[in-house]
Amino acid sequence: MACAARRADRVTSPPAPQYEAIGGGHLVQKVSADGQFVTLEDGSVWEIEPSVRFQTADWQPMAAVTVSRAHGVGPYVYELANTQEDEGALARYISR
Repeated sequence: MACAARRADRVTSPPAPQYEAIGGGHLVQKVSADGQFVTLEDGSVWEIEPSVRFQTADWQPMAAVTVSRAHGVGPYVYELANTQEDEGALARYISR
């Protein structure tokens, strides 16, 4: 019984999906009204770190974005840099 409990303690969540198209040349396709989610032109969906959602709520479609890896907080290990607004936001890659 103790062995089963130890195995249960080791269960981890599946690894976060990796984004392969790091770099510039991306465009904002849409942003949720509250700034929580940003979708890029390639269909990738990003959840924005809560403390900067007020910024991303104002990002406009067709704004140029660069995607990079970041030393983020928790699951927010990417940065979306809106080069038109000169703003960056930590983000978590959701899916494509």
